[in-house]
Amino acid sequence: MEPIKNIIQFPFSLHMYGQESKVRGLYLTISCDIERLLCDIIAKCEIDNPNERNEFKLTLPFAMGAKIVRCKDALGEYNIEYFNFVEPDFKEIELLLKYRNMLAHGFSEYDDNKFDNSFIIFNWIEKDINNKRVHQTEKIMVMPFIMKMKEYRNNVWKFMQLHHRLTEERGEE
Repeated sequence: MEPIKNIIQFPFSLHMYGQESKVRGLYLTISCDIERLLCDIIAKCEIDNPNERNEFKLTLPFAMGAKIVRCKDALGEYNIEYFNFVEPDFKEIELLLKYRNMLAHGFSEYDDNKFDNSFIIFNWIEKDINNKRVHQTEKIMVMPFIMKMKEYRNNVWKFMQLHHRLTEERGEE
């Protein structure tokens, strides 16, 4: 068997699987970074003793959406100016949460004609406000979707600045 030297030699579905892996990897990585910052910010706002913060972070809800709500509340109570600094970024993070769930729990489809590699269709289940399971489908255009990373990196940067300020005020864990 001769080794494949270029991804273009792969069958369409395998090539698209590689595309999808890049998209999933980028979005899940940035989601993890944001979740970590949310946990750190919550702990710094809510726990006075730095030595107790790591243990506290383990008790936080697993769901990213719950961490977003908790972080908003903690910041609002701790310092409304800090909340206002990142308040617009929470809207972007909530959109990222949708995509994080789509990519972490969804299944994908590609062009039925096995020609167009510019898009991926994701299918996943979300719960609505009544806790009813709803099937979701979204077609993403790969390159614009990847380019959205720049905005999410800007969100991470603002949360890192806030984290730095809180560390100066509250100490490192």
